[in-house]
Amino acid sequence: MKTYFIGLGGCGLQTVAELSKRLSKEKDYEKDYAFTYVDTDGYTKDDINKSGIVIQSSDFVDLGSTIPMAIYKEAEKTVGVNVNSKRFMEWVITQEPGHMVLPNYPLTDGATAQRMVGRTGLYNFYDAIYSELCSKINRFSEIEVDGNGRKDVDIWVITSSCGGTGSSMVLDILYMINRIGNSIVKGEPNVKLVLYMPQAFVESNVTNDNHKLNAYGCFSEINFFRSNFENGKRQTFEPFAARPLPTGVNPIQ
Repeated sequence: MKTYFIGLGGCGLQTVAELSKRLSKEKDYEKDYAFTYVDTDGYTKDDINKSGIVIQSSDFVDLGSTIPMAIYKEAEKTVGVNVNSKRFMEWVITQEPGHMVLPNYPLTDGATAQRMVGRTGLYNFYDAIYSELCSKINRFSEIEVDGNGRKDVDIWVITSSCGGTGSSMVLDILYMINRIGNSIVKGEPNVKLVLYMPQAFVESNVTNDNHKLNAYGCFSEINFFRSNFENGKRQTFEPFAARPLPTGVNPIQ
């Protein structure tokens, strides 16, 4: 069995790090398991590693240097000539009076429980995340396909449904895995999503409504694509991705 764990946001990091510590006792740990951690908040990683390295730097995609307002202003200037800027301006909240103001500072302390802010980190490091996923999934390309066209590979994506970072990028990450799985592995891996429910976070942050709103947004998005799939529409996620796929990747259905 080959297993790849991907932790998104603070909850994802803590969960996958704990799994890594427990699995490290197994004989073929380095051969059988791979890990990726993606977050805006570098302090979470540092806290996990304070009594011993659990999250290796090579496994961590740090989105913390992202400055959302700077990205917005650049995209606003180049929207007519840059496909990434065009896509960014299609989904980001416009900076008009009365709208949420994007932070004009690095996200090193996290996305402050705002999904729009977290997604700018994904946008800024889209290629780095995609390359990291390609690198790890490519390790499993030699595994034989079974009689059902599947490989004995499990990919677990773990995050919260209401955080500012993890919940904002979960569909993009699943979309990347789907494309990479079909183009590199040549057979569909078993992808499993672990999405922490919002109640505990809402009860722990009673003065902050963002967690409720984030959870509503996250589940609404998931339900949209699930409903399309069940009704035979097979709506591709491509038009809704934070950025177009990297050059050379075909947007297959």
